Amino acid sequence: MEKISEVSFFDKEQGNDAIVKRLLRAMVLNDSFVYVVGGMSDTAGHGNMFADSYPQVMADIMAPAMAKAKIKFEVRNLAMGGVPSYPGSMCMKDAFGPDADVVMWDFRMVEHASLNGEIYIRQALMHPRRPFVAFKRPNGYLNSMKNYFTPASLHVVDERDLAKLASSNSNTTARDLVENDNFCGFSDPVRKKDGTWQECECPGQVRWHAGYKLQRLRGVQMALVYLNMLDLAVDKYVEMINGPGDEPGESPSDIMQRRWEIGHNKQIDLAEHAPYSKDCRGIFCSRAYSCAMSWEPRMGPGLTDIFDSETKWKLDYPVS
Repeated sequence: MEKISEVSFFDKEQGNDAIVKRLLRAMVLNDSFVYVVGGMSDTAGHGNMFADSYPQVMADIMAPAMAKAKIKFEVRNLAMGGVPSYPGSMCMKDAFGPDADVVMWDFRMVEHASLNGEIYIRQALMHPRRPFVAFKRPNGYLNSMKNYFTPASLHVVDERDLAKLASSNSNTTARDLVENDNFCGFSDPVRKKDGTWQECECPGQVRWHAGYKLQRLRGVQMALVYLNMLDLAVDKYVEMINGPGDEPGESPSDIMQRRWEIGHNKQIDLAEHAPYSKDCRGIFCSRAYSCAMSWEPRMGPGLTDIFDSETKWKLDYPVS
């Protein structure tokens, strides 16, 4: 069971506390909790039905519990094939939305540079809602970026140990979670004489894309990780209502009157903390941008939205 809901926080002392508090805030105020996934084609679910992409599986599993908690919950799968996190991360508010609470980095195949990963984290810390940052892999460079561990609640949700456990399990039901889920829909992918792989049966799927079983396994794991945090938030809310020990608790209306500011009690001033990557210069790593995006998917305005209606060429960016 531990593998199913496994998550690793870089700040072991803080752990999931900050995210639990954000969930508690959303529950008390009937506010939103938005989880945004940025990534590559495998993350987008290429070769599978969109409903089987792991962000959507996560959303479907979590939705009933979030609705019961009166939280306006949304998972946005903004992954695109062959696209790294940069330069979209420079426009995080417009690309991911101004209401993001957690942003996931899942660019495993297309991005390996520490510079891009650091830009992703720093832009999240400059986002108006200050979303927490999750990675799909424990990229080695993250270990040295200690200044971000706490304010970003930096954490990793990696399904590989879970998939390995399922595939080697003596229980046939557990093994069936991932068995016969090979790439491209073939039981045994074939490499041609020219070195290329046999053409995939599923449109848009290539040999490094996960099949629907692994996608679902990832989604279930992600859902359980954050449902565990929701469970802790519910416990805290019940504790507030019941009161500590023999002391009287608070009414829901009293609880709502508390200060529930978005933010973190351990904020970081990026101006005082130089980037770890030597090429992460101020213009990229200490400044947030508003952008019109020419590609999809996105949350902010596109290039066609900022053309002047009369001249068709004068850029008229909306004030916001």
